[in-house]
Amino acid sequence: MSMFHFRLPPILFLFVVFVLGAGSVMGATEYANGYTWTYRINGDTAEIYKESSYGSAYAIAISPKPTGAVTIPATLGGKPVTSIGRLAFNDCSGLTSVTIPDSVKSIGWCAFYGCSGLTSVTIPDGVTSIEYETFSDCSGLTSVTIPDGVTSIGEGAFEGCSGLTSVTIPDGVTSIARHAFYNCSGLASVTIPESVTSIGGQTPGERLVRKEFRARWAP
Repeated sequence: MSMFHFRLPPILFLFVVFVLGAGSVMGATEYANGYTWTYRINGDTAEIYKESSYGSAYAIAISPKPTGAVTIPATLGGKPVTSIGRLAFNDCSGLTSVTIPDSVKSIGWCAFYGCSGLTSVTIPDGVTSIEYETFSDCSGLTSVTIPDGVTSIGEGAFEGCSGLTSVTIPDGVTSIARHAFYNCSGLASVTIPESVTSIGGQTPGERLVRKEFRARWAP
């Protein structure tokens, strides 16, 4: 009896291997600092990230949902953690403080959206931009340290941070997008450097920012 042999073309074979390999990396998990972290490997670095399942609006990358203080691991899968992916801590209202390792260079959009219990955060020096709604609806946030390396503050970055009373924007920031301080009803003072050339929005928090911006250029 003859046996049928099926052989994939080399290009298709390599594609299948790549997809299967990528899938295994995308679903990697590791237990560290009291939680299970989902991450993916990007070359020589790791990103805290979890792909949303079909029909799901988001999927947080830490399990169980955190409460109290959380320390993000500096390495996952033997690689330095350089990125916190989009929605990684979305709606983790029990989170009160987070320690972000110095290796982190980027924080994705909505990464800490709805973390209403978060009271303070220090962004590592290597981060260069605060993305879309990164800290939106963190109503308990009273202080934030923005590093000197940040050059832009994205749309809705601190939207709904009603507990925020003062902000110091470091030298090097050139643009503040609209709604960056939307509904920041407690914001009473803001320090803006000469490097800022563009500011958007007309809401109360934003009007304060714009007022300070105009005053800086007043004769």
